[in-house]
Amino acid sequence: MANNYWMIVQTEENYKITSDRGFDLVGLTKRQRKRAQRMEPEDRLLFYISGSRKWAASAYVESECFEDEEIIWESIGTRNEIYPYRAKIRKGIALKPDKYINGLELGPTLEYTKRWSPKLWYLAFVDTIHLLPQRDFNLIENEMRRTLKKKLVEVKAENDS
Repeated sequence: MANNYWMIVQTEENYKITSDRGFDLVGLTKRQRKRAQRMEPEDRLLFYISGSRKWAASAYVESECFEDEEIIWESIGTRNEIYPYRAKIRKGIALKPDKYINGLELGPTLEYTKRWSPKLWYLAFVDTIHLLPQRDFNLIENEMRRTLKKKLVEVKAENDS
């Protein structure tokens, strides 16, 4: 059973790197060291793509946090970050880009974003990692499941006709 429910905010490029690696690793910056060290096996993750404001995948944390200096993800801005605080992960749900969950629909309804104006909900996700209420995590992941089921029904209907 998960102890914590996290949301990882990545650029489109860094999400693609994580996805192309098969969702084996998540990396966090030096500024997020304390939160990274709170991650434990069986915690859950959601991946949110900042530029498009969409949720793309979920995952399970498989290891405690460790440090590694290998450059994997692209640095953002002028900080030249290498995301040294890492945890091994395992893929849960990964949606195709045309099926990502639109943040404009769910974002304003989340408990986590209630402190922001509904029109500015996305400002809640400026940082790289967020500890979400379980309710918010489940709402988003259930929407991912519903999207996958809908796609399976559409494929089955195409095959039957």
